[in-house]
Amino acid sequence: MEQLLVFEKIRYQIDPPNNIFTVKVARNIDYKDIVVHYGNLMEDEGYYAGLNGLYDFSQLKRITGDHQILIDTAEVMNDPQVVSSPAKTAIVVFEKFGLFYEVLNRFCQASTPSQNDFQIFDVSEKAEIERFLALPKNYYQLASDALPA
Repeated sequence: MEQLLVFEKIRYQIDPPNNIFTVKVARNIDYKDIVVHYGNLMEDEGYYAGLNGLYDFSQLKRITGDHQILIDTAEVMNDPQVVSSPAKTAIVVFEKFGLFYEVLNRFCQASTPSQNDFQIFDVSEKAEIERFLALPKNYYQLASDALPA
């Protein structure tokens, strides 16, 4: 199921048979865009607790804004009423280096008490991503190809 409210900077697709939503981002976004996306996703009628996630930030070139808003969002996700069932989320970056990676790492640490297991991967770790999310082989490549840029 493709998102109903099209948000051009961050797009997602829900794939119930594989228990996952996949996300692709524009090359330039703001940290607020990620928070807006979370709200849109959780309001989507196709979203359900326990749905795994795959965030592909591998094409991101520039992110602006105050990163604290993302860390604050992690704190909200620790509430069992917000994330009420166990799930796994893979966050894919071009490389595990730089400020954005450090912010994502802080986000993952801040969300440790939640029922969602967030892990960061680089683009070369496709097999590890698929194993972590219990996805069919080559799913990561197909999902990346299927979503609009």
